[in-house]
This record gives sequence, C-alpha cells and structure tokens, in this order.
Amino acid sequence: MRNLMTQCCEVERTIAKIYRLLATMEGLPPEIRGVFGELALDEEDHAVQIECALEIPDDRFSPCVEIPEANNLALDLLQRAKAILADVREHPKSQADAVGVAMDLEQDFRRMHLFAVAHFPEERLKTMFSRFARYEEAHLRLLEPFLADGPQ
Repeated sequence: MRNLMTQCCEVERTIAKIYRLLATMEGLPPEIRGVFGELALDEEDHAVQIECALEIPDDRFSPCVEIPEANNLALDLLQRAKAILADVREHPKSQADAVGVAMDLEQDFRRMHLFAVAHFPEERLKTMFSRFARYEEAHLRLLEPFLADGPQ
C-alpha cells in the first residue's frame, strides 16, 4: 500500500508541475493562467496530504492488502503525466490544448480517486480519496468555461 501511496504522491506532484508550467506560459490569457496556478496549489496540497498519510505507522491503519489494479492505474497515470510534463516543457500550448490536457488529467485523476474509494479497505484513506475526487470534479467545472470558445 505504501508503494501505491508513494506513486500517487508523485503523480500529484508531477501534475502540479504541469499546471505551474501552464500558469507561466506566455501565450495563454491571464485568466486561464490564474486557474492553472490555483490547480497547481491544489495538486501540491494533495501530495502533502498523501505524505502525511504515509507518516502514520502501519499498525494504526486497518490491515491493507496490495491492489495490483490500483498500482497499475497509478503507474500508468504517472507515466502519462511525465510524458505530458515533457511535452509542455518543449511545446507551447494554445488555450484549447492546455485546457484539454488539464481536463483529461482531471478526469483520469477522478477515476483513480474513485477507484481508491471503491477498493481500499482503510476508511481514512477512502475519505481522503473521496475528498480528492470532489476536488477533481470542481476542477473540471472551473476549466469548462475555458474550452475552445471560452474566455480568452
């Protein structure tokens, strides 16, 4: 379980880096850059919360078993996030592309968090990931007005 949580933390941090880059991308309007700055802070906060959960001794949690499907989902998301980060570093994005990438990531994140809620045996972790899924839903609503024809 600790391996999975560590991967989740790395995913959160990688996506925060993507959002920080988008928040400083010169070609994007200030409004969407501000949104990306907010999203970066949220994702970094999620990483800190996961790190805090990792500090709790194993004997304080209910016995947890490894969930191979969750490990695979987290690893796939991490690899995808790293590829997107490299692409964003190399290629400027239009508003439509930046928002599309962010919405795809938020949807993938939400699915991962809901998977965790459905499959993790530990109630405190379920609560944390449920809260994260609600954040992702709010992030999607925040991004929607900036799709292709949104505020420029």
